[in-house]
Amino acid sequence: MRLRDCFGHASCVRIAAASGVALTTLLAPAASFAQAADGRKTGVLFYTENDDWWPDTGTDKDYTNGFRLTIDRNSDSFRLHRWKIFEKWVPAYGSCHVAQPAQKKCISSAFHFGQQFYTPDDISIRELIPNDWPYAGWLYVGGSWRAASINQAVISDAYVGFTGKPSLGREVQTQWHKIVSATKPEGWDNQIGTRLGINVAHSRHWAVKDLMRDGRRWLEVTPFVGGNAGNIMVDGYAGGRVKLGYNITRDWTHSAIGPAAISPRALEREGTKQSNFEAFISVDGRGRVVPYNVFLDAAEHHTIHRRHAIGEMAVGVGIRVSRFMFTYRVAKISKEYDEALTHHEFKALRFAVLVR
Repeated sequence: MRLRDCFGHASCVRIAAASGVALTTLLAPAASFAQAADGRKTGVLFYTENDDWWPDTGTDKDYTNGFRLTIDRNSDSFRLHRWKIFEKWVPAYGSCHVAQPAQKKCISSAFHFGQQFYTPDDISIRELIPNDWPYAGWLYVGGSWRAASINQAVISDAYVGFTGKPSLGREVQTQWHKIVSATKPEGWDNQIGTRLGINVAHSRHWAVKDLMRDGRRWLEVTPFVGGNAGNIMVDGYAGGRVKLGYNITRDWTHSAIGPAAISPRALEREGTKQSNFEAFISVDGRGRVVPYNVFLDAAEHHTIHRRHAIGEMAVGVGIRVSRFMFTYRVAKISKEYDEALTHHEFKALRFAVLVR
């Protein structure tokens, strides 16, 4: 059964119904947040990444699929500066829902629910493939804390979740491939083991170049540095992004699955002209040093030789109409282990809506 034949099929109806219930449950808090009358705004963002979308490379391997649902708020949901453990480390900036000068940092926050999974090149083989990417999944929840002005941003994240069977990687891939009549994945019995994963991340971003015309931004250059620490990923990276377009909103994002503020709050605070339309193209890249990657390093009985220095680059397009934003991004990652035949490529979609 192909995807276009899915409509009306019993299995698809069940999946759609379950998805509807899940989304309703997850979006209900967003709707209640948005009803506040004091300037608070809530955005709902859905990200999805896959290596088998257009332009189709004909692969279904390595990092093969990921999704994330984010509830994004322009207010300080965590109030970390009020916690004794953090009071010496977290500046007591004001919340972004309160009007402040554009050059002054304010606090916004986000909540995340997501999944990622990885597979070898030939998923029709039931036996372990020692010289290819191991089967691995990661199901998690998390939160983001952001201190940002129109010129710079500091973002911290924390995630907790599970690898192994509780990640539901086998179930999601098997059911999806059944729906679209793709190859059944046979090797999930060889996935990495179950572990409780805890990871934290931190990044800093700067706007080093802005070009404006008629009060609207049409070019921005934003370098960034950051890293992850925990028992899922340990890495450090540096890179930058260039966006060219019309009425560009500052969102401090450098990747598709990553913290992002979708509210046009930055433009409001900057005092630039408002518009219900935004369009852009973007080019970004980064270099990473990766001492530890659970999706490769936790694999038993594999003989792959991992590379600890990785390069990434991507090209994307985006459009916003009123409160709705859509972006599409094609990313390429250099070989992450010696046995890989070539670099890896995946595509990313992001849909966002600002709930008022």
